[in-house]
Amino acid sequence: MKVIENRALKGEEKMELQEIQLREAKHIAEEADRKYEEAARKLVIIECSMNAIFNTSKYSISDYQLHLWCTWLY
Repeated sequence: MKVIENRALKGEEKMELQEIQLREAKHIAEEADRKYEEAARKLVIIECSMNAIFNTSKYSISDYQLHLWCTWLY
């Protein structure tokens, strides 16, 4: 009987640990999603700003040149 109780206790401890790890993994995933969304939002702002700058200038720029210039920024 003692062996069965011991196994059950170990199983419960393992499950509690896995639940904690699951919560941590969810938190990390949510934080990564938030950071991705923020980066995507900033990229859209930069692209719109760049397009506005080049649309109002007397020079035209190809998408490739814009890509190279934006890559240089990072």
